[in-house]
Amino acid sequence: MSATASYLDLSRVTGYRETPIPRHRRRQDGYGTLVPGPVQLQIDGKRWHRVRTTCWSNSGTDFVRVAGVQLILEGGWHHSVATRQCQTELIAAYRKHLG
Repeated sequence: MSATASYLDLSRVTGYRETPIPRHRRRQDGYGTLVPGPVQLQIDGKRWHRVRTTCWSNSGTDFVRVAGVQLILEGGWHHSVATRQCQTELIAAYRKHLG
């Protein structure tokens, strides 16, 4: 059985929010396989998925679980998603201002 990595297509991300980090499944040293973070992503306009990290040593991999499948977030995803969310909010505010 060969393992292949599946990556999340960032165009599927329709929402971004920051929430308090859950206290469960956290180690004091910050390492682990399902380390929860403060960011949640909405995928395909449906439910929200918490971004988790697998972190050992000085390297980590961010991912979300969608329908039981771990989808890896490529490096730089945070900036890309947050920028798009900010642009969407600015456009909505501008349209509201125009009436």
